[in-house]
This record gives sequence, structure tokens and C-alpha cells, in this order.
Amino acid sequence: MSKLTVSQSLALIQKEREALDKKEKALLSQHKGTALAQIVKIAHDNALSASDIVAALKDTKLLDLKSKPVLAKKASKLRGKVPPKYRNPSSPLQTWTGRGKMPSWVKVLKDSDTLASALIA
Repeated sequence: MSKLTVSQSLALIQKEREALDKKEKALLSQHKGTALAQIVKIAHDNALSASDIVAALKDTKLLDLKSKPVLAKKASKLRGKVPPKYRNPSSPLQTWTGRGKMPSWVKVLKDSDTLASALIA
């Protein structure tokens, strides 16, 4: 087994690179064809013309949507701070909004069916 010279190694690497470039172009072409077929189907199903699509591509507002990903917000982030709904009759500094874990004084009032007396008007 003979050793390759530097120029032979470089030539071999260049051939491999060209082969990989061809594979890359073929794969991208296939992917683009599949994506284009999906776009055409969606356009046909929604009665969109080519001019509708071109107009949408020119609309900068629609183009900005792809650059700003929509993130799912947690339910806690959607809710704002709410005023307290209940006040402890025996200790007026203790309040509860009706959300989250129920304080022990609310449990006592609820068990005795007198929670309505703690409502803040």
C-alpha cells in the first residue's frame, strides 16, 4: 500500500467535496419540490391565486411574522394581579384572592359553611 502525496490527497478531498455538493443540491432540490407541492396544495385548497401569494410576500407585516417566533405563554403570565376576594374575620390583615392554595382559615370557614361571611364587598 503506497502513501498518497499531498497533491493526491488534496485531489481526493476535492472529488469527495464535489460529490457531497452534488448530494446536497439533489437533497435541497427534492426538499424544495416537496415544499412547493405542499404550498400549491394549500393555495388550491384555500382558493389563493399566485397574485395573492406574491402580494403576501411583498407585505412586510406578514414577512415580520417569520422573524418573531410565537412562544406559548404560561397561564400564570396571562393572568394579572387580582384584588383579594376574602378577608379573615378574626385577622383582617389576612386576605385571599380565591386563586392558588387555599389558606387554612379559608378551609375552616368553608368547612363550617360560613365562607360567604368573609367576602369582601
